[in-house]
Amino acid sequence: MPISAGLELWFAYNRRLLAILERYAGPVVCFGDYLRQVLAVVSKLGFESPARFDFPEVALRNQSPHALDGLDNHVLDVYDRLRSLSTL
Repeated sequence: MPISAGLELWFAYNRRLLAILERYAGPVVCFGDYLRQVLAVVSKLGFESPARFDFPEVALRNQSPHALDGLDNHVLDVYDRLRSLSTL
């Protein structure tokens, strides 16, 4: 799949996610701070934190600090809106 098609798929999915979150509040977890935010949501919901948590795989972190450079504005807008909603 070309990167442009993947970005449009990401955009379509996350635009719908934003619409749902505007209607029904819920936690949003940022992948960059995944473990801390998931454990905070687990605690907030009253669940016991797992003794071991092996996700996300380190190999999944392969984006450079410049990964957002050159993205279309409509994609960046959705990304920024999601980031602004991220938990804690």
